[in-house]
Amino acid sequence: MNEKRLERVGALIHRAVAAFLERRVKHPDFGFVTVTSVKLASDLKIATIYVVCRGDEEERGISFRILEKLVPSIRKDLKGALKLRWIPHLVFKNDETFDHADRIGLLLREIEGEEKGT
Repeated sequence: MNEKRLERVGALIHRAVAAFLERRVKHPDFGFVTVTSVKLASDLKIATIYVVCRGDEEERGISFRILEKLVPSIRKDLKGALKLRWIPHLVFKNDETFDHADRIGLLLREIEGEEKGT
């Protein structure tokens, strides 16, 4: 599949899912969730949506369970927004990029502190 088309469709899904979560999800236990990226399978049948959920482990788990329950509604919303023959299956995954960056920053500060101590 054309790489540019995958990027365009991914960007459309990114915007549509982010807008859906912002305007339609009113669940009191749904935490602050940010869509960071969308990766599409080359055949457009699966869209992996990476999100960052704020909060502790329990709050993130609740947010992910709510996301999983919302998949049919999100796909229905995408059907109206996208002009595709079929809407991809949506899979939500935790984007660990920020967690890794925080961990690296912490390690660098520890190293810096050890060097100042010697």
